[in-house]
Amino acid sequence: MPKGRLNLATWIRTLTERTVPREYTGEDLRCVAMPLGGIGTGSIAICGDGSLRQWQVVNQVNHIACVPDSFFAVWARQRGMEPVAKLLQSAAFAENGFDPAPAVSDHYVPPTLVRRLRRLPCVEETRFAGEYPIARLTYLDHALPVDVSMEAFSPFKPFDAEASGIPAILFTFRVKNRTKDRVAAAIMAGLQNFVGWDGVSLMSGVQNPGYGGNQNILHRTAGCYTLEMVSSRLQDDHPHWGELALAALADDVSALPQWDDIEQMWHDFQPDGAFPAVSGISPSAPWRTWNGSLAAKFELQPQEVHEVTFVLAWYFPNRMVNWRQPAGIVRDEKSRFWLGNYYNRFGSVAAVVHHVRENFGRMREDARRFVETMYQSCHPYWLLDAVTANIVPVRTNICLRTQKGEFFGFEGGCGASTDSMRSVGGCCPLNCTHVWNYVLTVGRLWPELELSMRRTDWLVNQHPTGYLPHRTPLPEYLPRLWDMPIGGPPNPALDGLFGAVLKTLLVYQSTGDKSILETLVPRVFLAMDYVMEKHDTDGDGVLKGEQPNTYDIHIYGPNTFIGSLYLAALLAAAKLAEATGENKRAARYRDRSEKGSKGYDTLCWNGSYYIQVVDLEEHPEYQYAEGCASDQLLGQWWAHILGLGYVLPQEHVRSALKSIFERNFRDGFEGFVQEPRVFASPNDRGLLVASYEPGKRPKVPLLYSDEVWTGIEYAVAALMLHEGLTTEGLAIVKAARDRYDGYERNPWNEVECGDHYVRPMSSWSLLDLTSGVVYDAHEARIRFRPTYQREEFCGFFTAGRSYGLYRQTLKPNRLDAAIEVADGELALEEIVLEVPGQKHAGEVLLDETPCAAKMTREGDDVRVKLSSRWSLAGGQTLTLRLST
Repeated sequence: MPKGRLNLATWIRTLTERTVPREYTGEDLRCVAMPLGGIGTGSIAICGDGSLRQWQVVNQVNHIACVPDSFFAVWARQRGMEPVAKLLQSAAFAENGFDPAPAVSDHYVPPTLVRRLRRLPCVEETRFAGEYPIARLTYLDHALPVDVSMEAFSPFKPFDAEASGIPAILFTFRVKNRTKDRVAAAIMAGLQNFVGWDGVSLMSGVQNPGYGGNQNILHRTAGCYTLEMVSSRLQDDHPHWGELALAALADDVSALPQWDDIEQMWHDFQPDGAFPAVSGISPSAPWRTWNGSLAAKFELQPQEVHEVTFVLAWYFPNRMVNWRQPAGIVRDEKSRFWLGNYYNRFGSVAAVVHHVRENFGRMREDARRFVETMYQSCHPYWLLDAVTANIVPVRTNICLRTQKGEFFGFEGGCGASTDSMRSVGGCCPLNCTHVWNYVLTVGRLWPELELSMRRTDWLVNQHPTGYLPHRTPLPEYLPRLWDMPIGGPPNPALDGLFGAVLKTLLVYQSTGDKSILETLVPRVFLAMDYVMEKHDTDGDGVLKGEQPNTYDIHIYGPNTFIGSLYLAALLAAAKLAEATGENKRAARYRDRSEKGSKGYDTLCWNGSYYIQVVDLEEHPEYQYAEGCASDQLLGQWWAHILGLGYVLPQEHVRSALKSIFERNFRDGFEGFVQEPRVFASPNDRGLLVASYEPGKRPKVPLLYSDEVWTGIEYAVAALMLHEGLTTEGLAIVKAARDRYDGYERNPWNEVECGDHYVRPMSSWSLLDLTSGVVYDAHEARIRFRPTYQREEFCGFFTAGRSYGLYRQTLKPNRLDAAIEVADGELALEEIVLEVPGQKHAGEVLLDETPCAAKMTREGDDVRVKLSSRWSLAGGQTLTLRLST
């Protein structure tokens, strides 16, 4: 039965209530699945019931992939009592009679896991808390004399894609003796040796066509026991060759290296929480493999707590092109091109385990520091969840990093939302510019990956005349997608080209890398000049002809969806021209943007919002015409992110945002026809892609008008919050997160055309546009202009190669501000703060030590020029106390 919901007025009032960390319990655990893994390594999901599912570490995307006989268990014996052993998984969702929401499959418990639940005893209940990249599970069972919880994460460090790209998951179990007696306890981990598996075919116990010759070898070193899993049958250049490891970072560990009977394994473990000594290993028979288990045992005094950590690591180096590329690229579809993985630098799974073991403390500290810093922000907890949950796609198999270090991404992963739950592979390859146009998370957390994508756009894909195809074939030495059908709009997407220009400025602002000016910016100029010549033919800054775009169609005539992106891209190109000393070019771009702004406002403003001016007799299909499109201010969203100012009149921007909320936000979808796809249930709230007044809907409206996309929702909400429409912005974000509630949908899998779709990585702008942060690495200048709770603000920010918190307290006559660097290094020479008033007196302190600085006022801004360029390290705080 659908869960109850608050009426709209009551629900709106809850938006400003103080929120607390979310713990998923009961039925809300059903769809919970947090993928863990590194950038370009693939991932495995830790689920709400305690199971490991969605195994996608063998260079294949398969959202329902399952590896049998891979689990955790606990054993405990209180003095004088019988021992108790339980799987650390509940059986709450063993029956698959649940009626899921459309387009998702995270509720799916594979039959092999159900059979295991029926053969072994399980804990009574689980609880799940997740603040990405950390998952925390609590296991409840009255029969156990111990309390058991687990913290799982994969190495994660902002601005260090290498440290964030390790093929391993770390599971730390915390066991507490809750009795008044001494207790013996053990945590056991089991893993199937799946070397040889293709990532798609089903397994029956230990049987699979790819198996045979599998061996599990036990290695012992001080404080670490490792089961290394290999195959002697496959050559090391085979697509499915690789290595696995299950390691216990503990001293007292017993092992059952090779087993294929789960009841016999349990019979060995259950009496004393350990495995008997065994000798000899042998390769598995054809079509069969071995499972392996490790058990870490320890003693607990009353109320004592003990921790034990397991490492699951993998090494499958032979990533190949295993997806269909656009027609004309390769005539022989059986060809597979080797790409490799960036983690191949380790050379073996043993080296991965060694690295993790040696750096475990630092890795855990890095992950915890990020989470603790992020969740100190003053934003509602569910808004911060929208930001962190959408880091996930970067670290699933939706994204890949080749052995050379190049970064690429699909739009999403095929699955239930792409017509068949059995579908596998990445959806819509590759680096689709018009979808990645909404992605801010990558550039903010790992600028080197953003730079990789820009290099691919400008140095590999761009046509000599200047236009930019919106997809990328691999390897890069294959023919480019020039004059070929490439999927989506039939011709190269203009919004994608403008996004590439805007993101070039984004990565230059973030890094200050001069090579961008030397190698990429000339290509940006080529692209902009191409657009000005071929699309803006009369030079008035208004595009009127064919405009291919992210709705997989082309629209015609003046419209601010594409038009505002054009205006923002012109301003971004002007900034880059100024950085290269081409001031005349910069002036030309700025002049064209100013003309276009006036033109679009004159042509498209209807008194409430911006429309598309189009002749529906000439272009009768897939136009939004007089409709209210949620994307009508996408370029303004980008302009604010980059600190470019308004590309359209401020008062009209605010009015248009109000209209978007009034017309496109729905309080439920009962009786509303969502087509062609359904992303909201009848009781859900959400923002439509577009809406139409009665009698104004074209016979064939904009494709996807009646759908709900979180990637658009977050961008629109962030822009609303920036413009002071706090209730409206919060409502849209809360509606999105309410849909992904754990019951019907997975909080860590926002779906569009595929699982873990990348467009929702627009959610990072919720941080940027509420703090008003803009950083210029070349000038070492940072600006903050909070628009959310500005009187008492605290918000997470990234700048250069650092992250931290910006705090401010604004009083009638004073602004107290602090820039707290949590990690990395922040180069600073100038700070710009919004300080209403006339004065600009004050003081600057670094860790409470006064520092020399010059202050000047420009309108409501106070510019604080430091005496020299400083470098703030993690743990340092710059404090500013300014009179107003």
